[in-house]
Amino acid sequence: MEPKVIAYFLPQFHEIPENNKWHWKWFTEWTNVKKAKPLFKWHIQPKIPLDYYNLLDIKSRKKLWEMAKEYWIYWFCYYHYRFDWKLLLEKPLELYLKDWEPDINFCFSRANHTWKRTWWEWFNKKTQILLEQTYWGEKDWEQHFNYLLPFFKNKNYIKIDNKPVFIIFDISQLKDFDKMAKYRSILAIKEWFDWIYFVETFNSAYNKKYSTKTESLIQFEPLFSLKWTNLSLKNKFIIWFKLLFNKFFSKLFNYKLLYKFNYDDIWNKSLKRTYNKWDSKIWYGWFPRWDNSPRKWNNAYIIIWNSPEKFWKYMKKLKEKCVKEWSEFIFINARNEWAEWNFLEPDLYDWYKYLEELKKL
Repeated sequence: MEPKVIAYFLPQFHEIPENNKWHWKWFTEWTNVKKAKPLFKWHIQPKIPLDYYNLLDIKSRKKLWEMAKEYWIYWFCYYHYRFDWKLLLEKPLELYLKDWEPDINFCFSRANHTWKRTWWEWFNKKTQILLEQTYWGEKDWEQHFNYLLPFFKNKNYIKIDNKPVFIIFDISQLKDFDKMAKYRSILAIKEWFDWIYFVETFNSAYNKKYSTKTESLIQFEPLFSLKWTNLSLKNKFIIWFKLLFNKFFSKLFNYKLLYKFNYDDIWNKSLKRTYNKWDSKIWYGWFPRWDNSPRKWNNAYIIIWNSPEKFWKYMKKLKEKCVKEWSEFIFINARNEWAEWNFLEPDLYDWYKYLEELKKL
């Protein structure tokens, strides 16, 4: 069985009132991308896209879908943001249902983390809560299901055995998840589905199976491999050394040590990882590159020695592993996480090389 490639899709490429209030007027993800600066000699920042698109513009959306089809990306996983009864960044997908339907399959990953604004003042980490993620009972669960239902019924929404796939980024935050999963699945049966196909995400938050109601697990990279418990002793020692230096000596030397990791090391460790002890399907994931300095500045994690050619080489190995283990999907993080230097889309440095390498698979 050939695994299908699904690319995560960030919808924060348009203005919303909340971001204009929290940051400044006209704020989008492009704002973070444009303000990035190189932090060392051969550091490539800022990344410049071939197109600063707006997802509320139908011409921009059509152009993105056409590019995806040209390079054989027919599957997307859109981040879905909901806080209590409030939706954020929902318009691009709502417009997708209204005005134009590309022949591209999609599903949702609920990004259920609290939104914070974090900055570092000398050595003290400062955090401001912008929107806190809280969870209510059955009335809220039903209202959220009714919102999702038109997407679930869409012919392009990804379903397995007539179950719409719904991914949750940090399921450990949902204390009543099992009860909620059963309640929503019963609602789904009333709409002629067989259940809801809930999926957990293994990331930096946790790496053990949380619920018996989920049917698959996604290895979300590189955050899963960069989780402290998954790091090698060598990398743990390096991080501790840099933490101590940055706390006690960076002001003295006016210099801060950056957290850098080797692309090959993470790939090799990830490919060797096994999950035989869990009774769930595993959907593996990978990433083209990673550098979140546009968001984190000199507290960023930067993965070095990546290239389009290496991306193809390791993706080919991962695909072979998926075929061997009968794993249906490979989740690429991401199509357009530009502020984490984590994207397949063309830029002025690599042009279309990552898309071209992906098309070779």
